Amino acid sequence: HDEALAVLLAPTPRSRAEAAQRVLAVWRVIGSPDHPLDEEAVRSRAAANYDRAFHPAGLERQFVAMMIQPDRTTSLARVIAPTLVIHGACDVLVDPSGGVATAAAIPGARLMLIPGLGHDIHQDLFATLTLELSNHFRRN
Repeated sequence: HDEALAVLLAPTPRSRAEAAQRVLAVWRVIGSPDHPLDEEAVRSRAAANYDRAFHPAGLERQFVAMMIQPDRTTSLARVIAPTLVIHGACDVLVDPSGGVATAAAIPGARLMLIPGLGHDIHQDLFATLTLELSNHFRRN
């Protein structure tokens, strides 16, 4: 989506504080609209990540790598493992149609499209996801 692309293409932060603000701006766009964003936790994690390893060129390489990936639909058709595809219904970074297409491409895959979820795994959903994954593993 245009809003996600715009926030990802914002200028490279030049300081720890700018890096934390940029990460917060990204999560405000791609996070889950139906679940509260813990802004202080996001800033704190972003600052710690900056201190641990801030490499803007690496982010640029990752972005380019994502953009040039070939279509994997044919390869997905060869997956034989029992598959549960979990995707946020409100994901503006990877459109929900991508989760639908992934599940459709894998024989026998089951799709769990989560209403109100963006491009994160919000702690409010940990119990639901744990149950779904446990059931998936038990069945298979």
